[in-house]
Amino acid sequence: MRLLVPLLALLLAGCTTIASQAYSSATDERSLAVQAEDTKIATKIKKGLLDTGAKNLLAIDVFCHQGLVVLAGVVEPGSNAGQQAVTIARGVEGVRRVETYYLPSRASATAT
Repeated sequence: MRLLVPLLALLLAGCTTIASQAYSSATDERSLAVQAEDTKIATKIKKGLLDTGAKNLLAIDVFCHQGLVVLAGVVEPGSNAGQQAVTIARGVEGVRRVETYYLPSRASATAT
């Protein structure tokens, strides 16, 4: 019985994740094909950022919606990381437009 409870909790957690993903897909106005294409585009851009080996590019998040890519994150002043990320994103097939939202530094987690 002691083994059954953790197993049941693990199974329910997996169901919750699957149900959450299914709900998200079902309520999205994009078709499943467009959602899949947007995911593919974002994944290719993330891989491109990772393949550069530059750690500062890993501070940039990638979002894609109907071919519109938004790059958001911390890019230090004087760094070419932001432009490099834009160049990578524009090189991915299916990208219609690239927008950026960069901040010069991350706020302290302890600041109030």
